[in-house]
Amino acid sequence: DPASDEAHVSAAMIDSMYDWDWVTAENEYKKAIALNPNSASAHQHYALFLALRRRPDEAKFEALRAQELDPVSSAVWNFSARGFYYGRLNPAAGAAG
Repeated sequence: DPASDEAHVSAAMIDSMYDWDWVTAENEYKKAIALNPNSASAHQHYALFLALRRRPDEAKFEALRAQELDPVSSAVWNFSARGFYYGRLNPAAGAAG
């Protein structure tokens, strides 16, 4: 469904994890976020993608946005922690300020 942010996140995950098509994956994540800027899921998955692509500043921004959108989700915190770990980021460094 082209109008579903969740479908675009799923497509992005397939593009990145199975096809290793980084450009298409990133475009899919961006479409998902454009369709639903308040989707914590889209932001959390995009954050992990960015961390794995060695883009730590962008990854941190997306992870913190996901946490802001859904502060009680264990999935959001799990993905954020993994993104911070893979990106070698200290989440406290930018969270306060």
